[in-house]
Formats: sequence, structure tokens, C-alpha cells
Amino acid sequence: MFISYFVQSCLFFLFGLCCTVLCSVFTVSISDNQYSMPYMCNKIYKTPNGGVGDLKAHYATHSRINDDLTGKRKRQILLTPLQSDDDPDNPVKVSDKSATKTNQPQKTTTQLLIPNLITNIMSVSGGPKAKIFTDSIIHYFVKDNVSFKTIENEGFKQMLQTICPLYKPPGRDTIARRIDDLYTVMASKFREELSKTETMQIRSFLSITTHLIQDGKLKTQNIGTGELFEGHTAIYIGHTLIETLQSWGLEAEKVVSVVTDSGANMKKAIVDEFGEKKHLPCVAHTINLVVEKAIDKTQEISKTGVKSGGVPVLLFKVREIVKYFKKSTKACDLLRNSQRVQGKKDGQFLKPVLDVRTRWNSSFYMIERFILLASHFSQVLLTESG
Repeated sequence: MFISYFVQSCLFFLFGLCCTVLCSVFTVSISDNQYSMPYMCNKIYKTPNGGVGDLKAHYATHSRINDDLTGKRKRQILLTPLQSDDDPDNPVKVSDKSATKTNQPQKTTTQLLIPNLITNIMSVSGGPKAKIFTDSIIHYFVKDNVSFKTIENEGFKQMLQTICPLYKPPGRDTIARRIDDLYTVMASKFREELSKTETMQIRSFLSITTHLIQDGKLKTQNIGTGELFEGHTAIYIGHTLIETLQSWGLEAEKVVSVVTDSGANMKKAIVDEFGEKKHLPCVAHTINLVVEKAIDKTQEISKTGVKSGGVPVLLFKVREIVKYFKKSTKACDLLRNSQRVQGKKDGQFLKPVLDVRTRWNSSFYMIERFILLASHFSQVLLTESG
């Protein structure tokens, strides 16, 4: 009896000791074989046999979960920059207690706020925005023929820093390499286009433009530009004109006048389809013909009928000098240098103009430019001959 009473007393003592330990962690309350643990899992743990073995296992499970969470906190890495404790930008202090041992002093670090973090970013490379900026810079270099050294100039860097503080521009070698790559791609595309392009001289077009007055205002509209597939006879041209007008609901009777050049085929086509009174020669073309004939009249005609001297000879000499400068790269370089000595800069240099007989007023523009560059032409020609 004594022994049985002693064993029972020991069991109750051990049970009370266990409940004391559990209560220090869980705040355990014992009632009808139920142990309540509200601070851990908010569940009622039942022990039908009144034992504490299963309760210990449940406690061990919660302890392991708590240790895993603590371990994760220990392994966390701050992804934001750190700064000293006396930073004036309202820092948030983070105490690294989990990594501090009892025999080591506590380590305190400082975490930046998001606005301060963004401000402290020095540059951003890569990404679609950076590519757009770089492509724009390359377009600027190619379009305006700018030196690669511009990318290293302080003023250019300051401009980019003001426009986009986070953008880091490429170096001059990168710019040159990108332009070379771009040239290779564009040259390949252009060669492909050239291979598909027909010679312009073997195709001809007829363009028709109407002029009408409405409410006292002149209105001009192109109603058709069609390709001519047959010989440029008066019959074919006249038929094309009538067909185009009819497609727009215009009858020949409504046409007041038709303006063309003085070509015989054009004049006959208009006279046949619209009447002689409705044809009006182009004034500019007529004046050009008058000037050409006046120039021819300046020549002397010998007894044998050979023309010599006069303005045509002068035009011929001017034309040959202009052709020489057009064909010689060295002569063009010397011509630019001669103008640079007089204070002109890139973009201000004058170039010789070559006339085209079918282009009205082109001879006048050639002579006008030749007079402006006459002294430079003489200097370059004397330099090369000497």
C-alpha cells in the first residue's frame, strides 16, 4: 500500500512539473482531460487517457516550426543599400538580433527608404528605354554628320544628364560599331530595292491637273497620273486625256483650255480632241525657248554656214569647268578649303551647279553660281596645274 501510494504521488508530481513547463510557453489550462493552447495554434488539444506524451509531441511540433521561421529570418538578406546611423534622410534602423551571439556586441544597420534608394541609383543600362535613347543618338550622328568625339564632349554629356539622369551613353567606339552595323543592313536592303527597280528612261507617264474657280478661290487638283504603254502619238495621248476626264464625270465641252508644252504631238492631241482655240502653250516653256533661240543668235555664221563664238561658246567653257569639279574629288576638296580660308564653315560651302538642257532656267543657275565661285575656281586650277 505504501509503495503504491508513493508511486502515485511521484506520478502526480511529474505531471504537475510538466504542466508548469508547458504553461510557461503555452499558458496551458487543464479541464476534463483537455489542454487549451491559445497562443500557439488556437486549438483544443484532447487527451482521452489523461497522459501528457501526446501533448509533448504537439509542443515539439510547434517548437520546430518556430525554429524554422527564426532560421529564415536569420538567412534574410537586405537588398537595399545601408548607410550610417547619423544619416539625415530619416533612415529606418534594422536590428540584426538573430545573427548576434551572447558574447558579441549587438550590430545595428540602417535601411534606406524607397525614395532615397531611387535617388542614389547612378545609372541604368539595358532595357527598351536605353535602346531608344541609344538609337536616337545614332540617328543624330548619322543625320547631322556629327563627329564621334561629340559623345565624349562635356556639353553633350551634361545635356544627356539633364534629359535622362539615369541613362549611361555608349562610348565612341560603340557608336562607330553600331553605325557600321546599321550601314550593312541598310546597304543590303537598298541593293535589293535597286535590283527590283526598272530603268526610269523606259517608262513614261502622263499627268493631268485640273484648275477651277469656286467662290472666288482657285482650286487645283491632280486627277490622274497614268503610265503610257504605247508610242506618244497625238491619237494615243488624246484618247488617254478623254478617258481620264470621263472617269471623273467631266465632258470635253466643260474644258475651257488645256495647257501643255509646245511639242507637236501634244498640240495636235489637244486640237483634235478639244479644238484649236482651247490649246494654250505653257508660258514658262515658251520663254525658255525664246532665250535659247536668242542665245543661238549671238553666234556668227561663216560663209560655209558654220556657227562660232557668241554666248554658246562661253556656256560650253563654263559647263566643262563645272564638269571637271563634279568628277574630281581632289578639286572639290581644294574648293572647300579655299572657301574655308575666307571664313566659311561646314554647311556654308557653295558647290558648282551643272545645267540640264531640258531643265528650264538651269543654265542661268549654272552661270550665277559660277560667278560666285570664279575666284576659287581660278585658285584651284592654278594650284593643280602648277
